[in-house]
Amino acid sequence: MLRQMMLIFLFVISSAVIAINGWNLWSSWQRTLHLTEENARNLSVSLSRQAEDTFLQIDLTLQDVRDRINQGGMEKQADNLQKLLRAREAALPPLDSIVIYNAAGYPTLSSAAPPQVKANSADREYFRFHQLSSDGKLHIGDVVRSRISGNMVIPVSERLNNPDGTFRGVVMASIRLDYFRQVYDYYNLGTRDLMALMKADGNIMYIRPYSNHLINRNISLSPLFTQLLTTTASGAAVYRAAVDGRPRIFGYASLKNYPLVVTAGYDLQEVRQDWIADSLGSVLLNLVLLALLLLLGFIVLRHIRLNLHNQLELTMVRDQLTHMNRTLQGLALVDGLTGLANRRQLDWFVPRAMERAIKLRTPLTILLIDVDSFKAYNDTYGHLAGDECLRKVAQCLKRLPLRSEDLVARYGGEEFMLVLTDKTQPEAHLIALQAVRAVESLAMPHQASNVAVKRVTISIGMHWQPRVFAGALPTEFIDKADEALYQAKHRGKNQVWVSNMPSSIG
Repeated sequence: MLRQMMLIFLFVISSAVIAINGWNLWSSWQRTLHLTEENARNLSVSLSRQAEDTFLQIDLTLQDVRDRINQGGMEKQADNLQKLLRAREAALPPLDSIVIYNAAGYPTLSSAAPPQVKANSADREYFRFHQLSSDGKLHIGDVVRSRISGNMVIPVSERLNNPDGTFRGVVMASIRLDYFRQVYDYYNLGTRDLMALMKADGNIMYIRPYSNHLINRNISLSPLFTQLLTTTASGAAVYRAAVDGRPRIFGYASLKNYPLVVTAGYDLQEVRQDWIADSLGSVLLNLVLLALLLLLGFIVLRHIRLNLHNQLELTMVRDQLTHMNRTLQGLALVDGLTGLANRRQLDWFVPRAMERAIKLRTPLTILLIDVDSFKAYNDTYGHLAGDECLRKVAQCLKRLPLRSEDLVARYGGEEFMLVLTDKTQPEAHLIALQAVRAVESLAMPHQASNVAVKRVTISIGMHWQPRVFAGALPTEFIDKADEALYQAKHRGKNQVWVSNMPSSIG
C-alpha cells in the first residue's frame, strides 16, 4: 500500500512539475510575442514620423517655389529662384536636387546649375501625372534614376499652372534613396528583420535589407493592404511578408498627410530562436530537478521495499525493549526520590540500547544533565528544598517528548541522564534545548546561583553517535557527554553543549 501511494505521489508531482513549467513556457512565449509586437509597432510609428517630417519639409519647399513663380513669374526672377533652389538643397540633407521643368519636360532651372537640356522628363510618371491632373496636389512618384545626378531618387513634385490654368510645367524635388538607407541602417535589427517605406498603392520605395529588384515592386496583395490598413492606420500583426514569404511580426503605420506606409517586421524564426536560447537554461534546470526528483523517488521506493523486509524484525526488537522497560519498572529499579530509573537500571539499559543501535544501524544519543550550583542551593535553602528541587527537575524531564524506547534516569546526586534511541542530531539537540527551557520555566528562585536569571537551571552535555560499532563501550559515550557537560558549565551554564557542535540558550 505504501509503495503504491509513493508511485501515485511521484506521478502527481511529476505531472504538476511538467504542467507548471509548460504553462510558464507558454506564458513566456506569449509575453515575448506581445513585447515584440509592441516594439515593431513603436518602430513603425517612429519611422512614419521621420518620413512625415522629411516629406513635409520637401512639400513646404515646393509650395514656396510654386507660389513665387505664380506671383512673380519665372523669367523676371530666374536668378533669385536659382539661388533659392541652391539654398534649399543645401539646407535639406535628403534632397538630391530641385528642378523646374517647362511644359515640354525640359529643365529650365535646377539647384544643380546649369540645367541639363537633354535631361527631358516628359516620359516620367510624375510628369505625365501632372499633365493629366489639374488638382495641384503634391505627388510622390515611383523611384527612378535621376537623369541629372544619376542617383536613385524618389521624385516629389507639384504642378505649375499658367494664369489661365493650363499646364505650365512641374517643380520637382528628388529625395536621395541613400538618405533612407542611412536612416534605416541606424536601427539595430537582425539579418532577417525587415523595414520598408511604401506608397499607399503598395509600391515599395525603400526596403531593408536593400535589394534593387524589390524597388518599385507592388505588394498590394499583401495582408497589410488587403486587411490591416482597411481597418486601422497603425498596429501590429503576424503574417508572411510578400517579398520573401517569411513569417514576421510586423508593425505598420500610415503617414497622416501623405499616401505612404511604413512597416517594420521582426523575423518570427529569429524571435523564437532567441526565446528558446533565453529559456533553455530554465528548461534544462527544471528537467534536471525533475530527474533528481524521480531518482530520489525510486531510491525511496527501494528503501520502502527494504524497510518492509526489516519491519518485522524492527517490531520484534521494539517490543522486546518495551517489554524490558515495563519489566524493569516493575522491579526495584526506580529512584526513590525522583521516581526515575535509577543508576542500576541505567547501567543495564545503556548496553541494550547500544546493541539495538548496532543491529538496526541507528544513532544513539547520551544527554548528561546537571543542576547548576546545586550545592549552593542546598546550602541556601536546605536539603529538603533541594530534594523538592530534584523532584521538580525530574518531572520536567519525564514530560519531554520521548518514545518508549528512550530512558530518563537519575545518574547520581544532582545529575540525570537521558538515553535517546534512533534520533537525528537536530532532533536530539531540540529535546535537550526543551529540557533546559522547561527547567528554567519552573521559575524556582536560586539567589545563590551564578547564572544571571537567578533561577534553578540545568546544563546539558550531549554526545550523539550516528553509528554504533561492535566493541564500543558505554563508558566511551558517557565520558564524551561528561566532557560536553564540562564545557556547558565552563561557558556559563544554563545551556546545551554538543560534543562536536556548540549551542546555548540563556
